[in-house]
Parts: sequence; structure tokens; C-alpha cells
Amino acid sequence: MVLIGLCDLLCCRVWDQCNVIQDYLTVYDGSLATDPVLVRLCGGDAVPDIVSSGPNMLLEFHTSAFDNPFHPVPLSYLPGFELDVEILFVDNKSPSYAKNTSQCEFFIKPFNNTNWGLLDSPRHSLPPNTSCKYHFQGSSHQTVWLSFIKYHAASTDPNAYHLSNECNARLRIWDKVVSTKTKKSEPVLMGEFCKEQDLPRLCDHALLGNDTRHVRPCAAAESYTSSADELTVEIYLKQGSVLFPLQFLLRYEFVDQSAERRQGPGDVGPAACSRTFASGSGYFGSPKNVFFYGRGGRRNLTCVFRFVPGSPEERVRVTVSRIHSASTACATETDARTDRSRCVYGGGSGADAGSDGVGGSRDDGTQARVTITHYPWPDIELPVGCACSGLREPFTFESYPGAAVRVEFAVRDMNVTQDHRDFGFSAEYAFVKASLADRNACREAREHRHLRGPGGFIDLIGVPSAGGRRRPAGACADFPWLIGPATADSSMLRTGGFVYMKLRGYEIQRWRTNSFMCPTRNRVVVYTGAGDGPKTARVICPYDTGASYNALRGSYEAFSPGWAEPLTGAQQLQPNSKTVAVEFLNREYGAYAVTWMEVSKMPRIMPSTNVYAMSSNVHPECAYRCPELNACISSQFWCDGETHCPMGFDEDPANCASRNGMNLMYVGVLGGTAVVLFTVTVVAAVVCLRCKANRSRRAEDGRRRASQKGSAAVDPMMCSVDRTHYDKRFLEQNGGGGVVGNSLGKRYPSSSDDLYLECKQDSMC
Repeated sequence: MVLIGLCDLLCCRVWDQCNVIQDYLTVYDGSLATDPVLVRLCGGDAVPDIVSSGPNMLLEFHTSAFDNPFHPVPLSYLPGFELDVEILFVDNKSPSYAKNTSQCEFFIKPFNNTNWGLLDSPRHSLPPNTSCKYHFQGSSHQTVWLSFIKYHAASTDPNAYHLSNECNARLRIWDKVVSTKTKKSEPVLMGEFCKEQDLPRLCDHALLGNDTRHVRPCAAAESYTSSADELTVEIYLKQGSVLFPLQFLLRYEFVDQSAERRQGPGDVGPAACSRTFASGSGYFGSPKNVFFYGRGGRRNLTCVFRFVPGSPEERVRVTVSRIHSASTACATETDARTDRSRCVYGGGSGADAGSDGVGGSRDDGTQARVTITHYPWPDIELPVGCACSGLREPFTFESYPGAAVRVEFAVRDMNVTQDHRDFGFSAEYAFVKASLADRNACREAREHRHLRGPGGFIDLIGVPSAGGRRRPAGACADFPWLIGPATADSSMLRTGGFVYMKLRGYEIQRWRTNSFMCPTRNRVVVYTGAGDGPKTARVICPYDTGASYNALRGSYEAFSPGWAEPLTGAQQLQPNSKTVAVEFLNREYGAYAVTWMEVSKMPRIMPSTNVYAMSSNVHPECAYRCPELNACISSQFWCDGETHCPMGFDEDPANCASRNGMNLMYVGVLGGTAVVLFTVTVVAAVVCLRCKANRSRRAEDGRRRASQKGSAAVDPMMCSVDRTHYDKRFLEQNGGGGVVGNSLGKRYPSSSDDLYLECKQDSMC
């Protein structure tokens, strides 16, 4: 019932201001005079709206004993009142209706999975000294999120009613805090508001939203969040709500905090939904906390669930049973190359159109996805699968003994209306004990398949198990290989050690249908990446080592991370940032070989990368190299009978002339020098021998001439005058052309020089 009256004075007097001298009107909230009094009025221009709390309202009009009802005055000045009555219908079970105003207290709880709602101020008038309390009580794992959409307190000017200047309408907000000492809950005042200028946190922009227009969520500065499972709103009306009406509209929501630590609308950074499991079994899934989603103010969400076995004897079994997404931009498909699930975006049919690789991730478009990765080695993360839409059947993965598993739930580009009802998944986990044989097999594989050093070979032998089906993953027959550069004692580390691997075969780009050109159903998956996330996978069709077409077709080559693009500082600190992982998918008989070697980047001093032009530009630290790779290799692979460089530069006969890696030009220079030295030595020896022969011959001639002259004494100073010369060369030099040995050829010296020369040559004087 609404009462509107007109008074004959400018100011409306109330309560004790109305005495027996004048007329006054008393309004009761009910049909009896014993019911609560809503207001007492006397005089004034207008009477505010008065609404009863029930179907009955009692009005008592008291006239003054000094009035003269028969006084001849105009009717417009006659004392009295006017009524305008209207019937209102309200929900008597809603908090907006207080059936008993003396106990105006409401308890609001979640009901039938309805965790939110709107609360309006009481629709009826409240008597003076009324206190209404609204207790928002959630479950033990919930918190209360409250925001005022509308708040209006009437003018508190006491002069309007000639009342004292005090707080006539008060709003208080209480939080329940559990004491860390006593473990008991204690009420803590979050805010108190009395004056019109003193307003609570308002989220008034929510009034602009409708079915076609969505507004942003209420921020932390525009709302209140409880620290526990309860929050209380209290209003106190000293003069009642007729004279000082208090109107508000608030939105409340019970936020699920069961699976993660407390999260509020003002918390920034990564969402606190990640968890780690080390033992046991149970269920896990996407969080239901609205603050993690678009409706709580977030655009992106990433939750990581880690399963780390407590001992090397345990395996992790993860089963994803359900995933739902409101977006149709992504679909879960099966990769025909690997028989693993993958996320496909946009329905692309090309080689890479709209796909994320073998279990990778992409961030374009609004979608939710679940990716599973595992760790065969503690810091090597390899992808297993990806799902972003409804599953045809539950997906189960079981790790190697002692290997950790990582499940990531990610949502991208959410709008302001989306929450856990639009995106989510549910799964279960269990830590199971592996058999002794499996533990031993996996321990050996983990040790022997982690390869380091200058290089080597990996033999992949395809032998299917009984029935032609693949071995179970737990047998560790499919345990991958991890190839890394040598340790710190390697000379390659002077210029940065990397891994180069080669496999006869080609990469299969299309994933929807298996390649009909591949001669085998076996596959080799090569994983490369910097180590700060799941490695990128490439699926290779291998060529059998004994096939005739092996040498006629190409090879797949790959370098470890950091070769093409430099690693970041954080990536360089990771121990296995320059590794390559190789996984063999065994499906049928076959034999394949993966060759690998450690390489380092060629020093920049070399101006050319031409295979033949670089023969004369040998850097001291890169004497053994593959110019076609622009890389230096180990001396162990230089001329060892196996081709390691793609173009066979390491086995070129010109380079293998010297096992130590000397260049052919140096060999030629050394050979030429040796020939020259040998020739000079031979010539010198011949000259020396001839000289020695001449001396011996002259000595023999002298002895023969001495024997012919007899034993007579000869004067040394006169021997040249009497001596007969028979030396042919001497006669020719001195003009004697006679017959040697004849007495006619005898010649005497004509000068002292002739005498000296003759005596010197004969060595007789």
C-alpha cells in the first residue's frame, strides 16, 4: 500500500513534533494499533511514499481539540489528508521482503548449483530503529564476491524534519576472518557508510549491460571479496525508511576455491590454479573459480598439473575423460602419421594450416585445449597429445617408470561472459608401481640412449610384436634417444658445440592422411627445441639401409637449437638446450640408421663457403670441416671411410692425401722442396767425386814422372828449367800443339810465371 498525502505547511513535522494541539496522522504496519509504527506526520507539503510489509495498513488520524470544522473557510484550506492507494505484489520469499520487521535477517546460500544472484533493498517501509542483516554464506571451499550495482541514500539534511544531525541511515559490510591463533571466526568490518557523500565501492557501469551489450567485469576496486566463506551486509535505520530511504541493488556470487589457493579479482600474474601431485590417485580438472575466466576479469588462463613420481618404481597414468569448449574454432583430430591426438584450428587442410604440430600449442582464436607432455629425462619435455573439443573416447597415457607427466589446460581470448561453464575438462590420475623388468629396461634405456660425444650412429630396428601390433609403451622399447654435444673437455666448445643429425628419408608434412609414397609404416619423430617448453616434432619417413633406392633419394637433416638462431641467456643456462631427441615408432620390419656428430660454427675469418675455394683458407681451429654445412667437425670423422659431410668433403681424396688433414698444396710444396734438395745434393756429390778423381789422377801422374827421372838429385830452384813436360793441357795452354810424349814436344819456360805455374801443377818443387 502506498500513501501519498498533502500537508498544509512547507515543512513536514514528524514524531514528537506532533502534539495534541494540532492534527497528526499515524501509520501502522498492520491492521492493529499494536503493530509497529511506520511514521507520524503533521503538516508539510508532501508525504513520502509509505509501503506496508503486508496486505494491511492502519492509518490513525488525530484532530486537534481546538479545530473548528464548521469555520467558513475555503475548502482548499480545510485541514485533513488525501490518500492515493496502490497495491504492490512482491515475492514474499525473497530477501527484499521482511515478513517480521523486528527480525529483519536473511541467510543467502547457493541453491541448486545457482551460485550467484541479485539482491534489492527492501521493497516496503521499515519502522524506526530497524536493523536488517544479509548473511551470504557459502560452502567451506567458497568465497563471496559482492558488488553494488546501484546505491542511493536520501538527503540526510536534518533541517527537513527538524531532527538532530546524526546518522539516520547506516550501511556496514562485515567479513568473517578465521583467527590463526584461536582457529575461531571473528567479524571484521570492511566498510561503514553513513552520509550521502560516503559511498561504498560501486560497479555502476554494470547497469549499461543488457542481452546484446556486455560490459566488463567488476574490478577489485569496484567490489568486495570475503576472505572466508561468509560476508554480511547490515543496514540500520534510526528514523525508519519512510523519512530516510536507503535503496541499493547488489550482485553476489559464491566463488569456488576448492582446487586452488584463494584467488580474487585483483590478483594479477599467473592464475593460482596449478597443482603438483606426487602419489596416490584421484580426480583433477579445470578450476571453477570465476576469477580465472573472462567473467572474472581475465582474458587468458593457463593451469599446469604436474605428476612427479616419488620413486623410480612408479608410473603415472593419466586419463582425460571429458573436455568441453564453447568455441568451434578448434577440433580434436587423430594424426595419421603417429596415431596421436592433435588440436586443429580453423579446419585447415593444408600441410600446416590451422594445426599445432604433434601435441604443440597455438594461441590464435578463442579456444580451450588440454596438452599432455612427459619427461623421459628430468629436463627434456616431449609432447604426447592435444585435445580441444569433445572426445570420442577417453584418452589414456602411461609414462615410463620414474618419468614425470605434465598436463596443461589453457584458454585464450575469453570474453567477459565466459567462465567454467563454457570451458573445462575433467580427468583422473593414478601412480602405479611398475614391474621389475620394466624398471630395469627403462633404467638401461635412460642411461644408454643419452648420447654425448663427437658423434656416432643409431641403429633403428623395426620388429613388431605378436599380432603385428606395437609394443606397449611401458616395455621401454620405444624409449627415445637424446643426442647432445660433448662435455666441457670437447674442443668444439671453443666455438660452441652443436649437434648435426642426418637420416635417409623425408619429412611427412601432411598429417590427415599417411603418406602413400613412404615405403614403410615405421616412422621416426625428431624433436628439436631450446628446452624451455615442449620440443617441436617432425615426423620422418625413413629409408631402409638395405634398399636400392636409398642412395638415390635425399636425407633429412637437422641441427640442435641455437645453430640458426642464437639462444637467449636463460636458454643457454639450461643443461640440455642444444639437444635433439629421436623417437622410433616401430610398426613393421625394417632397419634404419641415424648418423650424428658434434659440430661447431666455422670461424668468421673464412671469407667464402665454396667447397673448393675454401681449400686454401684453413683456420687453425677448423682444420676438419664441412664447408657445405659451414661447420667444423671432429678429426675422428676425417677420412675414416664413412661420409659425414653431405657432399662428402670429409672423404675427398684430395683432402685425404694426408691423414693429418694437410692440404694438397702443402703436400706439393713439400714434395717440390724435397726434389730440389735432392737434386742439389746429387750434383754436389758428383762434383765432389770428380774433383777427388782428378786429384788422384794428377797424383798418379806425378809419381810416374818421378820414377822416369830416376833417383838423381835435382836442384829445386833449377828443376823447372831442365824438366820435360808431357801434360797435354799444359802444352795446349802454352801454345804447344805437338804430340804428347815425344821429345819434340819439349818446351822451356820463357818467364817466371811459366816456371811458377809448372812447378805448382806438378807439385815437385
